[in-house]
Amino acid sequence: KTRALLAIVALAKGAVTRSRLTDLLWGDRGEDQAKASLRQALYELRDLSSSGLMTVSRDAVAIGPKRLWIDVSEIETAREPSALADALEGVEWPPLRELDDVTPELDEWLRNERVRLSTLLVQKGVEAADNATLAGEPMLARRIADSLERIDPLDERAAQAGARADIALGDRAAAHR
Repeated sequence: KTRALLAIVALAKGAVTRSRLTDLLWGDRGEDQAKASLRQALYELRDLSSSGLMTVSRDAVAIGPKRLWIDVSEIETAREPSALADALEGVEWPPLRELDDVTPELDEWLRNERVRLSTLLVQKGVEAADNATLAGEPMLARRIADSLERIDPLDERAAQAGARADIALGDRAAAHR
């Protein structure tokens, strides 16, 4: 649950209230026990707080002034298609799968977060694959499309990016598949 706490805070767009964290991670416990469990988990992450990577207040927990490294951030900030291809190949999918079945509330949060991340990755990846194809680098576009199809095998945009790369490579049979 400590890893789950860190994941929730790292992926949040701002501070996460303590009550939200206790609901997600210890919703099956009484309020006092849930608060104590949260305090214990935050104690285990105290090194992150003291180094500026996490900020803990009376009411909320947030990423600190120093940023935690997460693979999604690497993808979001990738400027070159080759850097994005490398980052996408390193992404484990589904993300945070070791956190499945911790609590029903966390499972729901994970489902929503995976949809959000999938949408983000596919959108950025399709754009990069198309740019690589236009720049005359269809093999790079195919690498990106392969990663996108692994992340979301049913996304039509990813399949289309792969087909465009295959056509640019002269492999019409692969484009039809």
